[in-house]
Amino acid sequence: MLPLGLLIGLSPLVYKAIKLNLVTAIIVSLIIALVVDIATRRDFKQCCKDSQAIFEGMGKVFTSTVSFIVCAEMLALGLNKIGGISTMIQAAASIQNAGLFIMLIVMLVIMIVAAIVTGSGNAAFFAFSPLLPEAASSVGIPTLALAVPVSSLPVLPVR
Repeated sequence: MLPLGLLIGLSPLVYKAIKLNLVTAIIVSLIIALVVDIATRRDFKQCCKDSQAIFEGMGKVFTSTVSFIVCAEMLALGLNKIGGISTMIQAAASIQNAGLFIMLIVMLVIMIVAAIVTGSGNAAFFAFSPLLPEAASSVGIPTLALAVPVSSLPVLPVR
């Protein structure tokens, strides 16, 4: 909760003198937690050993998340190279008066399939979101019209 409190308390809406990003807020929070732990336990070695678990957990999550994103990127690159994505975008763009809905369905299906294959909705979104401007411009709609519905996909549980 401390990083969230720091981010909200030091946001430009509340306090403009200090600019704080997420990584800095997390590191500051870890240092504050370590100092409080040392002050209450009075055992520096044990506190450092316990705080090591935080970094090990972050490493495990980081490796799995990055591997999912790399797999989804490779899937997106492969589909792009064989022309599958551009063919689907052109087919959806050729349908008049239904372009937005067809394009939305096409992009959602692409992302859902990628999410199922990679096991991560976030990885699918990060891999295929660069295609959204091209898809939106092909049917003459703003990119946000596709990005907003498709961006809700990472919230859906895949596993």
